[in-house]
Amino acid sequence: MENKTIIFRGKDAVGVIGYTGFAYVKRQPTDQWLANVLAPQPAGQPQLGEFAFGGRGIGPARLKTLIHRLREAIRSEASFSAKPGLTILVSGYRQRRKKVIPFALELNSLKPSCVQWSQMRLPRSPREFVGFASVGDALPPSEIMSDFEKGCAASAHEDLATKVREGLVAATRARARKSALVGSDLMLVTIPHPSIERKIYWRYEADEQRMEEMIVRNGKAIKFPAIYTPWILTVDSVTCPGNGTGGWTMQASDYEIFCDTPKSLIRN
Repeated sequence: MENKTIIFRGKDAVGVIGYTGFAYVKRQPTDQWLANVLAPQPAGQPQLGEFAFGGRGIGPARLKTLIHRLREAIRSEASFSAKPGLTILVSGYRQRRKKVIPFALELNSLKPSCVQWSQMRLPRSPREFVGFASVGDALPPSEIMSDFEKGCAASAHEDLATKVREGLVAATRARARKSALVGSDLMLVTIPHPSIERKIYWRYEADEQRMEEMIVRNGKAIKFPAIYTPWILTVDSVTCPGNGTGGWTMQASDYEIFCDTPKSLIRN
């Protein structure tokens, strides 16, 4: 399966990676290519994407090393020098000198240094949140902001974090209605500040039902909607994308990675 979301837990950082641009690198899905860049497998062993889980994780690599791997891989791939190129957004939290520092940076293959911008703090305004959400998109920020604000206003929730999430969902889907290049199915990842909670929440939200699974029990067919899962790279192992129905949890060092959907006993 192809998936534009990678959750990672390294030695000194935890975060999420998304991208836009080329969908394939030499017939390999770009998400799979990125995962192999971040967690290179031993020579002669199956590459990531050829098995469901296991393999060698990212090891004791620090955030600086992971970003270096991405930059060098982008620079060495000739196809990325042509438009639309490849744009990657990396954001999360890093541990530095016993302090937790939020970070976000954009890597763009069409820029000489690859680094479009970087920010070692959380967005301080709704406009900065929208800037994060619209990475790689040519739509004017004012139009994205308008859709975002309408989505926030339409939210029935009082919780600010939920309002922001629903506003971003509304803005993305408004964009999807205007461009065939933007999809309306979303993978949402929430990482609370590590001092508050050591949990990573992810949620797959389909704009409409995309897939149904079916089992047969006592001669009766039971259908249920399925969800897609993101890439998860940890220090010790890798979990490749798959599908299930919720109730999905895994441990990654000192973090719990949790599927924020209604729980179900059915999973494949």
